[in-house]
Amino acid sequence: MASNLITFTYSYLEQAEGFGPLTPGNRSIDTVLLPTDIVRKMRGRSKIFSLFHFERGFLLFKKRVIEMNKAERLKRSKDPQVTERFDGRLPPGQVLTEKFPILTVGEVPSYDLEQWDFQIAGAGDETLRFSYQDFMELPQSKVVCDIHCVTRWSKFDSEFEGVLLKDLLDGFEIPKDNRYVMVHGDYDYTANIALQDLLAKDVILAHSYNGKPLTEKHGFPFRLVIPHLYFWKSVKWIRGFEFKELDTPGFWEQNGFHNEGDPFKEQRFTDESEVMEEGKWKEKDFDY
Repeated sequence: MASNLITFTYSYLEQAEGFGPLTPGNRSIDTVLLPTDIVRKMRGRSKIFSLFHFERGFLLFKKRVIEMNKAERLKRSKDPQVTERFDGRLPPGQVLTEKFPILTVGEVPSYDLEQWDFQIAGAGDETLRFSYQDFMELPQSKVVCDIHCVTRWSKFDSEFEGVLLKDLLDGFEIPKDNRYVMVHGDYDYTANIALQDLLAKDVILAHSYNGKPLTEKHGFPFRLVIPHLYFWKSVKWIRGFEFKELDTPGFWEQNGFHNEGDPFKEQRFTDESEVMEEGKWKEKDFDY
């Protein structure tokens, strides 16, 4: 029965959505690739979804994500032809925009700020907990920086306000062997970062952007901002740091994206032969 339903899924994708033809090698339930927009269109159209579980905007089967891997979906298109580098500020393959596109995986969380907290593990003997009010009582700073998304847009002179990491971690004695950090965001999102990247002088836990509180879609109440790395490392809806001895991949890093993510080295994908889709970000919403 499951096999017939999966066949129906492929038929729907190939005929109704024009997504095919799918190769026979992709016709197993462990490797089927479904873009999120297709999943949303299919949802509710058939009883097929009684066999599936929805979580964080993904369609899962037997605990395996079968959304099309973003790296696989975006790798096929050509690099944009950008000849002007803006005095070295614009990384290769990027296009400058004055807007702040919204790129979100899954649902947007909402919060009771009285219950919201932030936890730090691996920086001492005990896990430390900060409330929203604790963060707001720390020294507040502003950072003006350029930001670069792996989907090829860059935005100059973006002002973020919040708590600098150097102020948050002042006085912490992080064990010398804990040279890596797993950043945790809500709905179990993760990104792995080297400690030296997290401790850069302009890294900030931001609650405001260009003088206004962050919108929910951009990470309210706090998001991490690491200007010198691709923006997927700047985790939205951040909830904690876990300092670790070993570097283990986060969510996108497990799905084909580069482990470090330096935009000036174009570290977009694990496989350097892959390329990022041109102009797809222009279809996204903006709320600034």
